[in-house]
Parts: sequence; structure tokens; C-alpha cells
Amino acid sequence: SAPVIGLSVIGIVVLGIFFYSESKKAHPMLQVKVFKYEGFLSAAIILCIGSIFINASQLVVPIFLQEIRGFSTTQSALLLLPAPLSAMFVVPLLGKYYDQIGPQKMLAAILCVGIGSCFINSMIGLESSIFFIIFAMIMRDLGGATTNMPATNLAMQSIPVEYTTHASAITSWVRQCVVSLAIGLVSTFHTARTQFYMNATANAEYSVCYVQAMSELFRILILCYIVGLIAVYFSKSRKKA
Repeated sequence: SAPVIGLSVIGIVVLGIFFYSESKKAHPMLQVKVFKYEGFLSAAIILCIGSIFINASQLVVPIFLQEIRGFSTTQSALLLLPAPLSAMFVVPLLGKYYDQIGPQKMLAAILCVGIGSCFINSMIGLESSIFFIIFAMIMRDLGGATTNMPATNLAMQSIPVEYTTHASAITSWVRQCVVSLAIGLVSTFHTARTQFYMNATANAEYSVCYVQAMSELFRILILCYIVGLIAVYFSKSRKKA
């Protein structure tokens, strides 16, 4: 819709002005010069992608489970519970083997899992079994939530020590901004596509149209992960003196 697009453009312009203003100050509130380091920029992009995927899924899947499939709030929570538990066990393993594998290879593998996860989530439908939905949610967290640790480490390793505090604040700030924007865009997109499918077919059922829009959303998120893989390819840690 025009208001959403207009406000999004205004937000992007304001952010651009803020970044330009901060880059010209001798003592900026946020040291935006950290973005000139390829590893930091790539890590910020990957952190945003993982957060967008998780938040997009958390926005549409619970509604699907409760309103479309008819599960209660407790049943829906139990279906979603194995996903964060799996990430809780996997993340320490990633930390253990981080130095051996390296951030680039680890992130590339996680993003590939994310692409597969988006595809699997796009297959969720009205007839999907409980076990398939649980599996899709587990894959979602393995391909989204696990990006945080290696991407954050890559970001911190890519910049000089004196920029560390600024970098930490910027990664958190940028991710929150992108996630807030993404939630609005995802909600608008999903609602618009659901309405499109409702209008495209006579006597269309809302449940079918909702699932079609959800599937389309997850397929689009695959493109975000491809951007992440490109970012990993061009990333590099700062060389030690």
C-alpha cells in the first residue's frame, strides 16, 4: 500500500541522512566507519537475514497453527518448543568448532541450511503432519538462530580494537531497525497476498489462501539467504599486524 511504501522510503532516507551525518563528525555517537570493513558489513547483513527469517516465521506460523489448523495456544507452543531446544544444543557445538572451521565456512553452511529451511517451510500446508511442522521449525532455528554467534564473532574480528564498542552497538541497532522494518513489510506482504488469492478465485477459502501466501513468503526469503551467501563470499577478517 502507498502509506507503507511511503513510510518505508522516509525511514530509509532518514537513516541515510543519519549515517551521512555521523560519518562527518569528529566524535560521532555511532562510528559508522566500521562498515568499510568487509567482514563487519557481511556479518551485519547475515545477522539481519537470520533475524528476518526467524521473525517472519514467528509472525505467520503461530497464526497458521491456531487459526488455520485449529490447535490451541498450548498445543501450538508445544509444537514450536523443539526448535529453540535444538538450537540450544547446536550453538555450543558451533562454538566448540568455530576456530577449526572458521567463520566463513561455518556461516556458509548455516546459510545453506537456511535456504533448505525456507524451502521446507514453504511446503507446510493444510495436510502437513505434526512431525513435519516440528521438523520445519527445527530447520528454521538451525538456519536462522544459529547465525548469531559466528556472525557476531566475524564482525568483532574484522575491525580494529578501538572500534569494538561502537561495532557492538551498531550491530544491535541495525538489526533492530531491519527487523522492525521487516515485520511491517512481512505482515503487509502476507496480508496483501492472502487478499490477492481470495479475490483471484471465486469462493476461495481463507485457509487455502493464507497457506499460499505463507508459502510464497518463505520462497522469497530464499533470495535473502542467497544475498547472505554472497556476503560471506566477500567477507574477510582483519589481518593481524
